[in-house]
Amino acid sequence: MADFLPLLVELGTEELPPKALPELAQAFHDGVLKGLAARRIVVKDASGGDLPTGPLYTPRRLAVYLPAVATQQPIQHSEVPGPYTNIGLDEHGQPTQALLGFAQKNGVDWSKLDRVTDAKGMRFVFRSSRPGAATKDLLAEIVAEALKALPVPKPMRWGERDYAFVRPAHWLVILLGRDVAPGEVLGLKSDRMSRGHRFHHAKGVWLNEADEYLQAMREAKVLADPRERRERIRAEIKAAAKQAGGEARVPPALLEEVNCLVEWPKAVLCSFDKEFLRVPSEALVLTMESNQKFFPVMDADGKLSEQFIGIANIESKDPDEVRKGYERVIRPRFADAAFFYDEDLKQGLSSMAEGLASVTYQQKLGSVADKSARVAALAREIAAKVGASPADADRAATLAKADLQSRLVGEFPELQGTAGRYYAAAAGESAAVAAAIDEAYQPRFAGDAIAPSPLGRVLAIAERLDTLAGGFAAGLKPTGNKDPFALRRNALGLAQRSSKVNSNSSCRRWWKPPRRTCRRAWHWTSATCSTSSSTACALITPTRTCPACSSKPWPTCTRRRCWTSTAGSRPLPSSRACASPAPWPRPTSESATSCARSSRPFPTALMKPNSPNPPNRPCTRPWPRPWPTPTRCWPSATTSARSSASPRCRHRWTTSSTAPW
Repeated sequence: MADFLPLLVELGTEELPPKALPELAQAFHDGVLKGLAARRIVVKDASGGDLPTGPLYTPRRLAVYLPAVATQQPIQHSEVPGPYTNIGLDEHGQPTQALLGFAQKNGVDWSKLDRVTDAKGMRFVFRSSRPGAATKDLLAEIVAEALKALPVPKPMRWGERDYAFVRPAHWLVILLGRDVAPGEVLGLKSDRMSRGHRFHHAKGVWLNEADEYLQAMREAKVLADPRERRERIRAEIKAAAKQAGGEARVPPALLEEVNCLVEWPKAVLCSFDKEFLRVPSEALVLTMESNQKFFPVMDADGKLSEQFIGIANIESKDPDEVRKGYERVIRPRFADAAFFYDEDLKQGLSSMAEGLASVTYQQKLGSVADKSARVAALAREIAAKVGASPADADRAATLAKADLQSRLVGEFPELQGTAGRYYAAAAGESAAVAAAIDEAYQPRFAGDAIAPSPLGRVLAIAERLDTLAGGFAAGLKPTGNKDPFALRRNALGLAQRSSKVNSNSSCRRWWKPPRRTCRRAWHWTSATCSTSSSTACALITPTRTCPACSSKPWPTCTRRRCWTSTAGSRPLPSSRACASPAPWPRPTSESATSCARSSRPFPTALMKPNSPNPPNRPCTRPWPRPWPTPTRCWPSATTSARSSASPRCRHRWTTSSTAPW
């Protein structure tokens, strides 16, 4: 039985791209496991404790640690097919030249060959077994294959070398237990010498065995396990925010990106001038998170404070200098945002809206101002139906796209709608109009909430309706790889808004599903015996005898879309088929006794009050739902009469606004 030893593979590079680093590390980890599995080298799971269970990585290294890997391949069995017996043996049973050549090629006498039978007959095969190779002799090849399979869209070259990688590589460690696996990858010979932190530990790190890797890296000021490093960052941010008397905003995506930027994280609490707080907080937060990778600090009321937290990749002896550097780089960006905001306030939102006439939305659909006019017309109609103010809807739709002309949105495109809300409020627009300008963009991403206010939902629906209708009218139908006007996303957003609006009681008056009518319920579903007053479906009664009193004639009809006769009304056709090619018209009044089309008398059941016939209205409930009692809709012409306790219609629906009868 093969022994098991821990395996460590570490490739040291220059700083790797942070956004692609987790994917690269996972692909490298999976590639090594795939290479081991392809060579039938057994890998055991971690037995527990503090051993990592996933890829290891920092900005300067990709690593794979496996706690138990077999040191030897299992015995390798091979089977080489040879010629069939009718080719390998002559009529006297002696070997032919084909068989002798096959045996000589494999180094055995022909009589030592085995025989197997397949679909074409019996043939000769050469079976052999050989000991498996040592795992450490295969590791360099496995690592090279794993690196070659990494998802690197644009590999780079360095020096005078012929190979390429995502960043220049500087060292390679391959350890199986205490032994170095020989080999060369990317021009680097495998060794047991790693490297620590670029500034805290510039010397090499000697690794005696694979198991001591994580601890040796900690001593060299490197947290190689990304899970441990992420928790350290989170703890540092929490401590710094507590010191500031607030709570830090920690988006998961930003936390992961910062985690890929540092090897030894240290939080630094910083601040900026309070005068910048007059700028929309969304702009300040966006520039802190997107441009500088800082974490904003919110006060007790959830508003942005003048403090923020930076994560340094060094534990400085003079933290004040690091703090000054962070504050120095954030000030120009905040000054730019304040300048853009002030200039936009001077121009005004109405002036920006006038400039939309010179901005082309789409060649066939006119300018952005034309689109705003169409959306305003739709918004007025929808608002009148849901009880919102048509005037407010018109005003909000007119100003909704005006902030696209602003300098702030030009610098931060993510703020479209948000900037419009601030500018509308500053211009004296009502709070409902200002909020609707921002809410019209919701949901902004998958899982986001829809607009909370009725006016915001009206504007959002009108905007999506115009985009979809205009896009398809202009021939901009989405294809598999092209959807420039995001019609798919707009359709999904419209569906999400519509479903939520439909459940809102204030919108039920106008947002209803199409009125539905059972298409096959074109007949009265019952007929009443004049003797026993029993009721049954006239279309499905198998005999002409009343099941209650055995009197005749009982209504029988072999057609589906027609009225049948009732006992006492008129005799049945001799062919037991309905004499009328079309349904009998519904009685025009309660006192009607004959068909207006052919002057034939109606069935008795139609004239009786409270008879179990369909009401004079279509079914508005989604299929399959019970018809309103005492209505009955029969699913087929072969089943027996159903009980009226819980009748259901199981036929097709039509969107007719009136009953087909």
